[in-house]
Amino acid sequence: AIYRCRFLTFFAVLGSLAGSVLCFIK
Repeated sequence: AIYRCRFLTFFAVLGSLAGSVLCFIK
C-alpha cells in the first residue's frame, strides 16, 4: 500500500510539473 501511495504521489508531482511546463510553453 505504501509503495502504491508513493507512486501516486510521484505521478501527481510529475503531472503537475508537466502542466507547468505546458503552460510555460504556451
